Amino acid sequence: MCDPLQSIISNDAYRFYMLQDRFDDEERDLDFCVPSTMLTPLLSKWQLVFTPFDSDQIFIARAAPARWYTAEGFGIDNAPARLGSVSFNVTSPSSSKTSVTVTFTPVKRAPVAKTLVVRVKNAGATAAQIKAAAVYTQDDCASVSSIAHATSDVHITLTSATATCSFTLHCSLM
Repeated sequence: MCDPLQSIISNDAYRFYMLQDRFDDEERDLDFCVPSTMLTPLLSKWQLVFTPFDSDQIFIARAAPARWYTAEGFGIDNAPARLGSVSFNVTSPSSSKTSVTVTFTPVKRAPVAKTLVVRVKNAGATAAQIKAAAVYTQDDCASVSSIAHATSDVHITLTSATATCSFTLHCSLM
């Protein structure tokens, strides 16, 4: 005797039972999103822009591989984050200099983003520490608050929580 639960679970039995008139042998209409298909886009997003749920920080290029830090650079436009949208472009013209141009637009009625954390690497295979970092902006909307030498992270404090902030971060590496 056939187990009814097994017949519902296996293959498209449930959909066949519910949609017998629209189901044929040549086409299987799958109108749902398989969770595994979202894995690659989510990991790519988290690799470039990541916002932890328990803090007011946005991590930029946190998991970008060192081979991406070249003169041509890499970046992303209008990446959605929990605290706002982020656009950035990272270029590394030499193994001792990296430049990051960032535009952050906060979302209304969202928690205020107070810190952007930019991970800086060098183009070579060796690990590099940040010797100096400076933020250049026209409206003084951001400033370097600290440098984490162990992780090569630059913590940038946003001074304007409601307006779009555009700045360029220049880093010298050891």
